[in-house]
Amino acid sequence: MNKSLLFMTCVLLAGCASQPPKSQVTPLTPAPAPVAAQTPPAPQQPESQPFSAASESTNSMATCRKELDALKHYGPKTYSRYAAEMDALSAKTGKYLALKDGMTPELNDIVITMYQSQIKTLCFRIQSSLGKLIIEQAGG
Repeated sequence: MNKSLLFMTCVLLAGCASQPPKSQVTPLTPAPAPVAAQTPPAPQQPESQPFSAASESTNSMATCRKELDALKHYGPKTYSRYAAEMDALSAKTGKYLALKDGMTPELNDIVITMYQSQIKTLCFRIQSSLGKLIIEQAGG
C-alpha cells in the first residue's frame, strides 16, 4: 500500500514538473494538452494545465493499477511478474524523489521524462497482457 502511494505521488509530481515527452510511441488515450494549445491562451491557463496533467496522470495510474489487479484473476504468474516490475520502478522513483531537490531543472526534466516513459511502457504491457488473457479465456 505504501509503495502504491509512493508511486502515485511520484507520478503526480512528475506530471506537474515536466513537459510532455516527445515520443515515437502512440499514446493509449489522446492527451488534452494539444486541445488547450489551440485555444487562445488565458491568463490562468498555465496554472490550470499542470493540475489537469496531474489529474490525467493520476487517472491513468489508477487505471493501470486496476488492470494490474485484474491480472491476479486471469494470470497469476503474469501478475506476479508485473507487480515486481511495478514495485522496482516505484523504488527507483522513490530514490530519485529523495534527491530531486539537489538537481538542476534540466536534469530533473530528463529524469522525470524517463520515469514517465517507463511507467507508460509498463502500463501498456500490463494492458496488453490483460487483453490477451481475457480473449484467451473467452475462447478467442
